[in-house]
Amino acid sequence: FEALMAMTTYKPFEGGDVVPSPEACSLVAILPGGIDHIVCSMGKHVASLDLQINGLKLLRNIVQSTEEAKPQIVEADTDQGINRIIQTMFEHSGSAKIQEHGCVLLWSLSYDDTETQIRIDEALGVFAILSGMNAHTSYVPLQEQALGALHTLALDIETRENILNNGGTTCIVNVMRTHPYKDTIQEKALTALVALVLNTNPQTLDVYLPANDVAEVSIDAMKNHPKSVGILETSCHMLYLLTKHDENVVEALKKNKNSTIMALRHAASIVVDMSHMAEKLIELIRS
Repeated sequence: FEALMAMTTYKPFEGGDVVPSPEACSLVAILPGGIDHIVCSMGKHVASLDLQINGLKLLRNIVQSTEEAKPQIVEADTDQGINRIIQTMFEHSGSAKIQEHGCVLLWSLSYDDTETQIRIDEALGVFAILSGMNAHTSYVPLQEQALGALHTLALDIETRENILNNGGTTCIVNVMRTHPYKDTIQEKALTALVALVLNTNPQTLDVYLPANDVAEVSIDAMKNHPKSVGILETSCHMLYLLTKHDENVVEALKKNKNSTIMALRHAASIVVDMSHMAEKLIELIRS
């Protein structure tokens, strides 16, 4: 695996980070049995942390270099590719690196692919992602990749409900509170929350959505990142959806009435497309 890693990566300039070589990764993907060998080896040597890390990194580099590799990874080792990735996350739950690379792979494999989203959910992928997030709260790269994976998986209705049922919103809120000034985490978290709430059964949200907590972190994100268009946009959208669902959220927004109205006015001035939502929220707060 170390030799394959050396062959499929390079430094674009002296002193720079090592990045995947698309040409070399594509060659591994089309090599007969190449991907299958990687997945099979991971299954035979589950105790080797280094082998598992390198195996996940190889698969990550390959799938991010060529779309054609996605079905090969899913179907590797007699249709066990997804199971192998998720089992590795469970078997090495104490390794933040394993969790990070596993989430990258699940995100990449499930992107724009409903069938794979369902297969990941059926193989306990949602539980693996949330477990990794809860176990390694301070590790930013893992949280970023996990939030991206949750957003993509939430696009499937059944998987979305499973994320909610397993405490997904509470987990995301906790991540936002742990990293309040990390813009990439705030934006990815808000995007995932919007995907979880949008078009979801209201009865499900009543049980599994901590609406006031989500409103609080959404407002905090707006105030802490006044120059981030993405955060301002998704925060407004999130708050608007919450007030549509739960009238009590409006009362929560009134607790810091003046500063919240100022933040919403600022958002409306920066993100014109969200101005109607921001103005509606201001109207509700003042009522």
